[in-house]
Amino acid sequence: MCGIAGQVHFDEDPTALRLSVEKMTATMACRGPDAGGVWADHGVALGHRRLAVIDLPRGAQPMVAELGEHHVVVTYSGETYNFTELRSELSARGHHFRTRSDTEVVLRGYLEWGAAVAERLNGMFAFAIWVSRDQRLVLVRDRLGIKPLFYFPTSGGVLFGSEPKAIHAHDLAPPVVERDGLRELLTLTKTPGHAVYAGMAEVKAGTTVIVDRNGVREHTFWALRAEPHEDDVDTSVRHIRDLLEDIVALSGEGADEIFGGCRWFHDPEVQRADTFPWMSYARAHGPMGALNKEFAAALDLDAYVADRYHDAVAEAPVLPDDSPFERRMRIISYVHLTRMLRVHLDGKDRISMANGLEVRVPFCDHRLVQYVYNTPWSFKTFRRQGEEPVAGGGRRPAARGCAVAPQKPVPAHSDVSYVTCLQKLTAELRSQAASWVVDLFDRDAIEQAITAPAEQVSPQSRAVMERMSSFHAWNQICAPTIKL
Repeated sequence: MCGIAGQVHFDEDPTALRLSVEKMTATMACRGPDAGGVWADHGVALGHRRLAVIDLPRGAQPMVAELGEHHVVVTYSGETYNFTELRSELSARGHHFRTRSDTEVVLRGYLEWGAAVAERLNGMFAFAIWVSRDQRLVLVRDRLGIKPLFYFPTSGGVLFGSEPKAIHAHDLAPPVVERDGLRELLTLTKTPGHAVYAGMAEVKAGTTVIVDRNGVREHTFWALRAEPHEDDVDTSVRHIRDLLEDIVALSGEGADEIFGGCRWFHDPEVQRADTFPWMSYARAHGPMGALNKEFAAALDLDAYVADRYHDAVAEAPVLPDDSPFERRMRIISYVHLTRMLRVHLDGKDRISMANGLEVRVPFCDHRLVQYVYNTPWSFKTFRRQGEEPVAGGGRRPAARGCAVAPQKPVPAHSDVSYVTCLQKLTAELRSQAASWVVDLFDRDAIEQAITAPAEQVSPQSRAVMERMSSFHAWNQICAPTIKL
């Protein structure tokens, strides 16, 4: 879990860097309520806020390994599920451990394997490692992008943090949002690497970013692969069941995207649509259909969505002998896993970390995702009497101490009093909110949402009010400069 932040400025005094990173790290106290720390040296400072989960008394960070005159330092967020096995392997290779934490396993793993340590980790993680001898910073993010990590290149190096607000705490990185940032927010495209704020980037899932005096470069250590699926239905069910039994299950993010559970997966019209599958639903029932026409035209949202969609399709791994339908469903699965899933994971991370709470997402285990991605679509919808489709791993016993329940949609407020509160808030915002927030939406749509009887408010009107209040809260808290 936790929150990380830091700055590399190769020619900067450590005292100045420490002060800056202390300020950055303090913005994430909610992510790590148990402890905080900053480590600084010439040209670099790393910060950490800790949510203590493993080895509570000895797992303080940033964590340092001394190598004669040089040192390797890590600031780490997340949890490595196979750290016990890796610890045994590293001990056999001659490494000595001072703690029982997974952080030290990652640090020692880097000393043994370099950046390739990421390929050996199973879990959710985002971390930064500073190698003093090489004057090099290595940023690493887990395969599915469960834990967030952002960076902001500067003339002297880079700023990084678990959240944009940590980076914005530095004077070099004021919050500025340009056209593409608004396009991302309004269309839910979640382009990999895009961070909404101008000048900022997100470390892509399954990627390492290396920063040194030669600049910034990326390396992908994991990506989905298209492979022939040779297992029959029964074997597939058993394998998925084994994987699910092997997974520390608490939260359901990723299940729909992996197993094709979203309603539009099964809509023939959506299957044929040349756009993100959720966009047709968003235009009909979400706030996109009620945007201010002049504002929408200025942003050219349709063209932006089309470009981002075709980028996603071009990178989707497929097999040459896939049938047209199988190829189409594979592409739909891919855009969900690499775009829509990231939206859900971001929400899960922000909500849980705002409360200093660890939440695991077992359906985002990369072994499960890779295996199910290659199962035929017919397997994902296959049913036998008394059994669930492959999506449920067949009929299986509950994990020890847990109960099996049918799939349910994300809960939504249906009480009329909630809609009434939304209407009251929206009416107030119409006169109080920043003009750009109000101007996002068609004024007739806002008026209709406010004046309709609460019990008759449409899903789209409700979505407009919710999105308007969200944008207002964001504007109040982050005060972004909007540049169109």
